[in-house]
Amino acid sequence: MFNRIRQKASRSLTSTGLNRAAGRLLRSRHPKSDATDITQAKRILVLKPDGIGDVILSTGFLRSLRRQCPKAHITVAVREASRELVEYQCFGDEVMIWKESWCGVALKPKPAMDLIKSARAKWKSKPLDWVLIPRSGWDHANAAMYAWWSGAPNVCAHEFFCNDRGLKRHGFVTRLIPMREMTHETEFHRRMLQYLKLDSGIRPQLEISIPAAKKITRLFPTGAGRPNWMAFGIGASHGSKRWPMENFRRLAQDLSRQRPDLTIFLIGGTDDREIARSIGAGSGGIIVDVTGQLSLSETAALLKHCGVYVGNDSGPIHLAGAVGCTVVEVSKHPLGGNPVHECSPVRFGPVAAWSCVLQPRTLALKCRDGCNEPDAHCITNISVDQVLNAIAQAFDFTSTGRKTDNEPAEATD
Repeated sequence: MFNRIRQKASRSLTSTGLNRAAGRLLRSRHPKSDATDITQAKRILVLKPDGIGDVILSTGFLRSLRRQCPKAHITVAVREASRELVEYQCFGDEVMIWKESWCGVALKPKPAMDLIKSARAKWKSKPLDWVLIPRSGWDHANAAMYAWWSGAPNVCAHEFFCNDRGLKRHGFVTRLIPMREMTHETEFHRRMLQYLKLDSGIRPQLEISIPAAKKITRLFPTGAGRPNWMAFGIGASHGSKRWPMENFRRLAQDLSRQRPDLTIFLIGGTDDREIARSIGAGSGGIIVDVTGQLSLSETAALLKHCGVYVGNDSGPIHLAGAVGCTVVEVSKHPLGGNPVHECSPVRFGPVAAWSCVLQPRTLALKCRDGCNEPDAHCITNISVDQVLNAIAQAFDFTSTGRKTDNEPAEATD
């Protein structure tokens, strides 16, 4: 009997239990303030403890908020991996690092209590006016619970965010944006700005530090640049998202024959080095392997000089789009499949001057619910010829010399 009681109590103290309890029992820890004009706020917290690609997609939102709330001290909460993306005045005044121990499907009692105590301690002496949660779905990082315990009278989130996965987190939110359907992540950003009665510019746009730009110029003289440079994004967070290495290698070989003046940079992490070496074998010397060698800002500086980016569904594809590349995404999500899958192009497709998302037309035999088998299967149905055709279209776009409104600014030291 004692063990059953202890287990039940332990479950109720996890972040999932606290989320659900808030939805059932709370209207709000703090009554909604009468202030409706966020431009008069003194302190605003934006919670974005998501993946790198999600943070990149939010840069347009952050720029709009910063520009239209000049009186506010804006804090942007991100995970350590995304810090260098938002350390600029155009996004906010302070970067708060979201602890990795606060991330996960459901926190155990100790990290859940740490999150609560940290929120109370940080904002006790400098109370917040607003907390914004500009995202669409389930926050694996428990952002709503942090917002509630911060004591802010205005906690703004989308209805879809509150309902996702049955957590019913309305009790954490004082300002609920009516929006039940899934859509692209940037559309959620746009609708939050509209709800706040702000101009809704949401196009992702990065800053590139001067040191990063100088390093790339020193390593790779950019006299040629577009349209003779392109990049392959060969990494991905999950095996099912990885287009086979053999396909990337054949793609490089075909491109070397078609475009002998082309230079292809391989983008990825240190765990992609072996794959990069295999892709470079027999490519005719047009491959430059930079996997695991560049920071995010340095990668952005390199991609700024590339005309075309081809890659798997991962963070660098949004990095490429945000610095002006044309983008070809090789997606694992089949056409006609689940359109609201949490990682589908419907929600996280690239935002770029020109983009193309190649999706399988048929399911692999081994595919199951959510396309989450550990190795590549559905994505293998996308052929090299399909990607070559999309690349030709991308090069056609870049060769016109057409300017876009997506050129990144270069930040000061």
